[in-house]
Amino acid sequence: MRRYADRVHTAFGPYLREALDKAGMSQRAFARAVGYKQANIQQVVAGRRKPPLRHARRWAKALGTAVTLDDFEERVHLAHISEVVLRLINRLRAAANEDTHPGDRLR
Repeated sequence: MRRYADRVHTAFGPYLREALDKAGMSQRAFARAVGYKQANIQQVVAGRRKPPLRHARRWAKALGTAVTLDDFEERVHLAHISEVVLRLINRLRAAANEDTHPGDRLR
């Protein structure tokens, strides 16, 4: 079963692919516009790599009217935040599993 964070950041790939189509840009042209290697853009589109959080605004501007800045940034942040939240949930579950008898802590 795929983790929630994996599903979220792989969902960004089709979003970026659609935005590139709307903008009429190839991955190569987009990579040049944002200063990235085409291979890195290809990995994001394929869902094997998260979009760069600190460059979300630059990426959105390069796509022009194909995306709204707010929507694009929200999707980039979601791809990153979901992973952080998942790690926190896993830590909480691990801590809960260690406490087999919750009342023991109160004694």
